[in-house]
Amino acid sequence: SVMKLFASKRDELDQFNQTFAINETEKIWNRINSYVKSYSIENDCQIIIGSNSNRDILYANENIDITVELTDYINKKYEGVK
Repeated sequence: SVMKLFASKRDELDQFNQTFAINETEKIWNRINSYVKSYSIENDCQIIIGSNSNRDILYANENIDITVELTDYINKKYEGVK
């Protein structure tokens, strides 16, 4: 029927719009991230904090990354090693 066809096409359009929005948002964030990194390097920033809850840290200099040391510390504490 015409209504089923209409509903089907509307669903297809909704899916297209959702996919398009997700892809465009990702492209925008990738571009912003590259600008943030360039700015950080040009201005010798060590870290830039974001205001979006999904991206708390926009840039961090690799020289101040303590992930490995912190992971080792946490694992030792968990295992009871002093």
